[in-house]
Amino acid sequence: MTAYNAGQYIDEALTSITDQTYTKMEIIVVDDCSTDSTWDKIQVHAKRDFRIKLFRMTKNSGPSTASNFALTKARGKYVARLDADDIAYPNRITKQVTYLEKYADVVMLGGQCHIIDEDGKIIGEKRFPIDHKDIYNSLFMINPIQHPSCMFRFDTFKKAHIRYEKQYFICHDLKILFTLLKFGSFANLPDTIIKYRYRPSSIPTVIQNGPLRKRLLSAIGR
Repeated sequence: MTAYNAGQYIDEALTSITDQTYTKMEIIVVDDCSTDSTWDKIQVHAKRDFRIKLFRMTKNSGPSTASNFALTKARGKYVARLDADDIAYPNRITKQVTYLEKYADVVMLGGQCHIIDEDGKIIGEKRFPIDHKDIYNSLFMINPIQHPSCMFRFDTFKKAHIRYEKQYFICHDLKILFTLLKFGSFANLPDTIIKYRYRPSSIPTVIQNGPLRKRLLSAIGR
């Protein structure tokens, strides 16, 4: 988890991870030099749960740089993402680990999402294709794996020499999907595993046809 000025939501996000039914994990939280209460609240959670490893950037560097820093601290077999304003359902990690242990060819796994407003009220849902073929076929129209819901094999991620690229910060997660395609299959669980918070100031998760998308596709040779 990376966080920047998420003080209004960070308690819910972190509690949803510390309360997971799956317990054998490290929880890496990087504060991107927040100016609100975010850092103080992360420290409170870290005192309550020894699994939390907390870090703070020396200056605000953006989500891509903060994510890359977080990955240098990760030691697990799998890496799961969650944004600092989203909420994971209690059995999210259990379901994803179980799936990846069963299907060795899957390198990136997401899931379905409820959409919540700023007050945490469910206002809709995001439904994504489940199998690899449908995910692949939708890559040029939508982002078919909601990044805060994803879990990936860390050894594959390192083998592919993947980094979050700052120049594509609005769609750095989509760039990663294109890079990972040659290393294995993708899947989404049919289960709803996170509450994705919609806020007017949120970074867009679906990249429409336009200059940024054209730049991304050009960079990957499409």
